Amino acid sequence: MRHLGKRLLFAALLLVMAIVPALADAAVDEFWEYAYQVDYDCYVASPDGIGLNFRYGAGSEYGKVFDSPIPMDTKLHISQETVSSKGSKWGYTTYNGEYGWVYLAETTTTKPASAADDFWSRAYEVDYTAYVNSPDGIGVNFRSGPDSSYGKVLDDPIPMKTALHIEQETTSVKNSKWGYTAYNGQHGWVYLAELTIEKPAGAPAQTPAAEPASTEPAEPADPAPMAEPDDVEPVHPIPVADEQPAHQPDTPLTLAIIAIVILVIAVTALLLLLLRKNKTKS
Repeated sequence: MRHLGKRLLFAALLLVMAIVPALADAAVDEFWEYAYQVDYDCYVASPDGIGLNFRYGAGSEYGKVFDSPIPMDTKLHISQETVSSKGSKWGYTTYNGEYGWVYLAETTTTKPASAADDFWSRAYEVDYTAYVNSPDGIGVNFRSGPDSSYGKVLDDPIPMKTALHIEQETTSVKNSKWGYTAYNGQHGWVYLAELTIEKPAGAPAQTPAAEPASTEPAEPADPAPMAEPDDVEPVHPIPVADEQPAHQPDTPLTLAIIAIVILVIAVTALLLLLLRKNKTKS
């Protein structure tokens, strides 16, 4: 009887060692079970102003895809949502060619004022010639985007009476009309209110612009990574309560793990009791 009890005790311990790690591994990725498809855009709006961590899984316990957080006001497309083991909502997205999860409480669907304007989505093709006719008599600025907030392609304005071929038109965030054109081998935008379609007296003949390699605008450069202190992992200085709530209802898988552990403890205690009684009789 004593040898049988020891064997049963050893078998129970092996059972604990085999079941608990397997269930723990299953619990780590259980957020995929609750994931569902969505389709919307949002912008990074973390309360600390640092940015949003990009993680491999839906929870702060998962590692970061990138060391530096996603910068503030960055536009993200959310394709899936889920709830973490702590009850917080996370979104599945892509950033810089990688896929991962972001904490949705630190995003907003309202477009920030500083977010880049997607003016190309409003652009449409045109085909006409216009002439520089700015009221100040200096010329029209040649910019990289359809608004005065964009940088100048050339330092000097395009001179008065210069003929420009307008290829596309769009409206700025301030609802002003701009035209896409070429000048001195460069492509950019000019404010259409400072142009006229009537050829002014003494206007030079239009010189065909050199054909660029591509009429599409250059992709915006990726935001520069934030500087990190040596050997220090960046953390949010102000913890967000929703990311680590004090208490959330247990999931069914968690309850199952607790029940199995209690059962194994009970069996182990019973076996120890039987061994003690058997030793007393001996």
